[in-house]
Amino acid sequence: MTESVIVAIITAIGAVLGQWIISSASKRKQTIEEAKMEQRLNDRLEQIERKIDEHNGWGDKFATFSTDIAVIKTEIKGIKENMK
Repeated sequence: MTESVIVAIITAIGAVLGQWIISSASKRKQTIEEAKMEQRLNDRLEQIERKIDEHNGWGDKFATFSTDIAVIKTEIKGIKENMK
């Protein structure tokens, strides 16, 4: 083999290795960014679920309040009738 062929082979190997290293680093960086994004989305989803749970709790409380208010109205009406 001539010197120019050997140099061309070494250059080609270097170029392929360089591209492989660049590609691996880029893929690793992209995977890390995707993991961070997924974690942020999971955190946000958990916050939303907590807010929904709080909201549902208030709904139950208001249902109880509504029943209690109806009972109180009935009792007040009875008291007013007894006072007459």
